[in-house]
Amino acid sequence: MSAHLELVRAGAKAPAPPSADASSNVWLDSDGSPAAYGGSDEVSHWMELPGVGSFRFGDGPRVTVFPANGIRDETVEDAFRRIVLPMALQAEGEEVLHASAVVGPAGVVAVCAVSGTGKTTLAYALSRRGHPLWADDAVAFDSNDDGVLAQPLPFTLRLKGESATLFGDAPTETLYEPEAERLAAILVLAREEGISVELLDTAAAFPLVLEHAYCFDLDENERKRTMMASYLELAARIPIYRVRMQPGLDRLPALLDRLERDVLA
Repeated sequence: MSAHLELVRAGAKAPAPPSADASSNVWLDSDGSPAAYGGSDEVSHWMELPGVGSFRFGDGPRVTVFPANGIRDETVEDAFRRIVLPMALQAEGEEVLHASAVVGPAGVVAVCAVSGTGKTTLAYALSRRGHPLWADDAVAFDSNDDGVLAQPLPFTLRLKGESATLFGDAPTETLYEPEAERLAAILVLAREEGISVELLDTAAAFPLVLEHAYCFDLDENERKRTMMASYLELAARIPIYRVRMQPGLDRLPALLDRLERDVLA
């Protein structure tokens, strides 16, 4: 299927969302509170985002949203791009990494990390050095005989905390709509003492990158098997690096230098 799904608004009243007890999936926010509920029935999948709305997908190229009362269109669209679209694509057979990305000389370089680690900060900092920003939060991909292709998804840039202050002129209101590109490398970022960039072998890379896979439902065994096979192939075909970054934005330039020398070059 295409890596694009269209968001449409329902004209009817939203159905009552299933209760949390009936949800097969619950996704937690960084503070441990539920950010979304989800599940499937005989014909489609659903996601409920508290305070935003209910999204239904899986019966065609559209995602239908029943917005919560008084919610702004911009908020619904942002939630769709950031949260629902990657999950909907994965549920329908695409593979999607939780990653930001830039375009280097050989193609897309994805930066995976747990939320709050600094993947968006690192990607945007690289873009200011001449490597165009390509994704924020989600990188879809598929493999063919010629390599692994990164499928474009629309996105807006989101910088938080000190990063938002440091890059005060960042174009956070711009909607990016990139073109498909070859996936050239993946960085898995962790905040640890020191700075290092380590190229991993397949055995080490596979479980590390799998931790950053979007997955709608781990109880769907057939879908889980195909996902595991896709990520094993990804780890075998694409250079994957473990990147250690010492906390502190004052250390960011040294890491950028290292990445430009060891990866982007």
